[in-house]
Amino acid sequence: MLKEQVENQLRLKGWTKGRLVSASGVNKNSVHNFLRGRSISIESLEKILRALGLEVRPASAVDYEREKANAVTSAANQIYAEVTSRLDDTGVLKPQGNDMLLGDSERQRVFRQTCQMIARNLESHLKNLRRDERRRM
Repeated sequence: MLKEQVENQLRLKGWTKGRLVSASGVNKNSVHNFLRGRSISIESLEKILRALGLEVRPASAVDYEREKANAVTSAANQIYAEVTSRLDDTGVLKPQGNDMLLGDSERQRVFRQTCQMIARNLESHLKNLRRDERRRM
């Protein structure tokens, strides 16, 4: 919702992302991340909104937090779907592509590594969410 408002305002003003970066003073990666639906700091969001002449109000922050929570839920659902798509009905890793060349023990090792990577990614994401929460306090 907020992202769409920013995109609409960019179109109305005829601004590029580069112009928004210059006008807001926000790092270009932060602007890009926001426009791609990823999280950025509240401070950066406020600078972007001010540069575009959009009102900064608490409801926007609440909407932003709701969107961020929805993004986390969506990411978790995607990860769950990816993991479960690799399992057969008995919970054993299904062969995928080149996996046909691997034995069962090797597939299980690869699956464990995949699960560990997913766990690290989720842990990192939760750490970032907690950091953002602490910054707001």
